[in-house]
Parts: sequence; structure tokens; C-alpha cells
Amino acid sequence: MQYDAIVIGSGQAGKPLTFSLADRGWSVALIERGELGGSCVNSG
Repeated sequence: MQYDAIVIGSGQAGKPLTFSLADRGWSVALIERGELGGSCVNSG
């Protein structure tokens, strides 16, 4: 599969960027090795 953008990390900027690009019609892959939201949301 091909993507218009690949976002690495779902932290403070990654998740909003992914949603913003998808809302514009981009095909986006979000890559996260742990829980979505990054460390601040899940363990901070």
C-alpha cells in the first residue's frame, strides 16, 4: 500500500497531524511502538 504521509509517533503533535491530513483526503499511516497518545498522556 502507498501513503501520502507516514507519521512516526502519536504524541502531542503526531495524532492531530494524522487526523488533519486524513481530513484533507490524504492516505496516512500512523506508526507508534507503544500506546497511542505518547508517554505524556499514558504515564505522565
